Amino acid sequence: MEDSRYPSFLRRSVLAGIGVTVLGNTVRGASVDRSPPTVRQVDENPLLANESFELEFDRETGGITNMRHPPSGTDLLVDGGSENVWKGVLYTDEYDYAEIYTGRATLTDISTTMSSGRVGVELTWESPEVKAQGEDGDDIVDTMDATVTIRVELNEGEPFARWNGRIENESEWSVREFHYPFVDGIAPLSGDGRDALAVPTRLGRLYRDPVTEVDGTVGAEYPSGSATMQFSAYTGPTVGIYCDARDTGGRMKRFEWGSDGSTLSYSTAHTFSQEASTIEPEYETTFGVLRGNWYDAVDRYVDWLNRDGWLSEQPFRNPEWLREHQLMYRSRTHQRPQWGQSGSSSFESSAEHTVAYREYLDAPLIHHETGWQKNGYPGGGDWLPPHEGSESLSAMIRNLEDNGVPTTAFFNPTFLWEGSDTFGRDQDTVESWIMAGGDGNQRFYEERGEKLYQLDLSVSSLQDRVVDVASTLAQLGVRGIQLDGLPWSATLACHRADHDHPVGPGRWYPNAVRTLFRRVHEEITDVDEGAVLGGEGASDYMLPYQAMVNSRDCRAELDGGSAGAGIAEPVPMLQYGLGDRFLVHHQNGEGPIQGQTAKEPYIRLILTRMLLWSGVPEFTLEGQPGRPELFEDLVDFLGEIGRARTTYAERFLVSGTMLRPPSIESERVEVPSPRGEPVTARTRGQAFRSDDDEVAVVLANPTEQVEETDLNLTNQQFEIPSDGLVYRLVDGEYQRIEEDENGTVPLAVSPASVEIVVTAPSNSDREDALTAIIEAQARIDDEESGRLVQAKRAFEEGSFNSAIDLGSSVGEPTEAPSDTTNESESQTSTNEETPGFTAVHGIGALGLGALKWLSGTDEDE
Repeated sequence: MEDSRYPSFLRRSVLAGIGVTVLGNTVRGASVDRSPPTVRQVDENPLLANESFELEFDRETGGITNMRHPPSGTDLLVDGGSENVWKGVLYTDEYDYAEIYTGRATLTDISTTMSSGRVGVELTWESPEVKAQGEDGDDIVDTMDATVTIRVELNEGEPFARWNGRIENESEWSVREFHYPFVDGIAPLSGDGRDALAVPTRLGRLYRDPVTEVDGTVGAEYPSGSATMQFSAYTGPTVGIYCDARDTGGRMKRFEWGSDGSTLSYSTAHTFSQEASTIEPEYETTFGVLRGNWYDAVDRYVDWLNRDGWLSEQPFRNPEWLREHQLMYRSRTHQRPQWGQSGSSSFESSAEHTVAYREYLDAPLIHHETGWQKNGYPGGGDWLPPHEGSESLSAMIRNLEDNGVPTTAFFNPTFLWEGSDTFGRDQDTVESWIMAGGDGNQRFYEERGEKLYQLDLSVSSLQDRVVDVASTLAQLGVRGIQLDGLPWSATLACHRADHDHPVGPGRWYPNAVRTLFRRVHEEITDVDEGAVLGGEGASDYMLPYQAMVNSRDCRAELDGGSAGAGIAEPVPMLQYGLGDRFLVHHQNGEGPIQGQTAKEPYIRLILTRMLLWSGVPEFTLEGQPGRPELFEDLVDFLGEIGRARTTYAERFLVSGTMLRPPSIESERVEVPSPRGEPVTARTRGQAFRSDDDEVAVVLANPTEQVEETDLNLTNQQFEIPSDGLVYRLVDGEYQRIEEDENGTVPLAVSPASVEIVVTAPSNSDREDALTAIIEAQARIDDEESGRLVQAKRAFEEGSFNSAIDLGSSVGEPTEAPSDTTNESESQTSTNEETPGFTAVHGIGALGLGALKWLSGTDEDE
């Protein structure tokens, strides 16, 4: 029996010569709290609808006449809708550009379907006209013998439609990019700048007021540093638009937004190699509505990735040594002559320099070696043997390890210097590694007067060489290896016919890069079970093999591009979504040197971002620590961030989960950027949740003055324990604070300090332990600092009775240790001397927060 909720047009009719077929019958299994999806006709146009989303197609052209969010009554398209739903970009040697698109094809059929919990529409076009651009402008140059099919389905309870597409091509043209959904005429979501494009480029980019501020297009190509995840969103104060690709195979695609000054357009461009004739992506693409901001967009994507993606059965945990060392010193012992003088003259002096800063900062440190290669940084194919020989490099690594400092290193396998020893010695082999461009010539670029050839990492002999270099480094004692340039450049195209891959771009190259990551990961962990693999930038497709991410987003304004021009704002999308899997190290090119006084406010902002974005700061400072030309307060702030990440805030910043930022009122100030537009800065916060359900609001003030502000603990975007124990940490010192009857806590946030407000589930033991620590702090003297440190660590680990006993004993007379306690007291003495190296138990992995801070160079590495 037909369900009365659906119109009785189970028939075949002719609408302007187009066959419209509606199939199916009663929708069953609908949940009681939501309506099932429907398909019906509006002015004879097919309309797909559920409680969250409506999508109406034009019966004559196949374009989209309306896209709507019923609960808010928001029409997402301007009057007239979107003429297009797809387009194809063609390979061409004869013209500058050639394309086919919806408006230049003949719609021949529309059919709609209904089944339990799902409705759909299928549209078919034939004989698209080819529009080409040449010297004489645009013109229609051919009619392509092809059939284009788009299938759109809407499920019960889903606020988005699922899209699939296919082009059956019998012509001599080849399709390079198949764009769908391709939607133009997207209406502005606000007229006051509260709307924004969220794009997962680098760590994340937010383009505010994009209709007026974006000039041309914004694109993100996946899988690479350009698009670390495969989604994008346009958010507004009421409702917005969300799109993603449900692809587990690493196929190349681009998420592209454009503005004409009054509306936006969007398309997902699916990329194919030149040999492809009939093309059909093997995954669904979604397009629909989103209520919320970029955090909600990330939540939707990661929910799919963890539930149905390749991470659904991939447990992960960074090794203990990496979790216990949360500062990184960047060393460059040697450089090629074209790159100037290096900061150190030998591996031995580099190790001494690192150990000196470890002691000066009083925090666990990683040594990141970038100039070990045969001819120094940046390598360019000359990797082994190390510059001073393997034994010298191994001795440096052993010396550092003896001082509690593990070593990581990087090399770039993506390019080859023309003047390298490798190129001159083995020219035939290395020339087989070089990519070819679309014109058939070798791909290269020039830097500092020398050619750098782009390498094709799908070539097996090149992969073998890279794996061998990584294995050798691991055998010499390097614990973390960064494949520089990857996965940032994982979507390159090679047009060499003599390589074992399809000509042009396609899935083959990202998969070759992922294969390389897997092979290197397996090789180095076979040598050292605790070894980790990193890269420049990130891509979720490199998981579970990539663990570390080199990022310069903390100083994004210095790198030019959209952030440098003031068009886009860097935001921590990667850490919020995948912080439990990636550990980001923040590289910065500006050191805290007083001779660069104009940079001091910006450096303070960089440090603030590193703290709040939960990462490992990476820094470079030439000369010995403690010299007068350093900004001492900023160097101290750097050390405090490292101590916070390994001790009192570890369970939040490293082992915890990043939440949304708190809502706080603070004064905005303009911070001058060394390049580009000034940056708006203010006291900012980020919230984190520990495994014990404590919530920490981490605050940082990038200005030069103490700022008074209020934090409300009852009205935030994240859940806070009710009637919890509230206390404050300022650079590791515990303080009690009281909230007023409205749940508001008054704060005075100092510059260059780590300030945290914690709300913890209340119990008497926790409260008594906190009281014991605060009272002990009031009567502390230097001889008893070790016992207080132990009390704090016990409190942070949840050992409240131990914290009470240790805290209460501070200030009491102590007896000389007996023989039976000598060993433990000796360990305590060691911890007192280097409190940053106190063993921290139960440390988890938040993810690639931030290894690269004060890196001393602006170049990509």
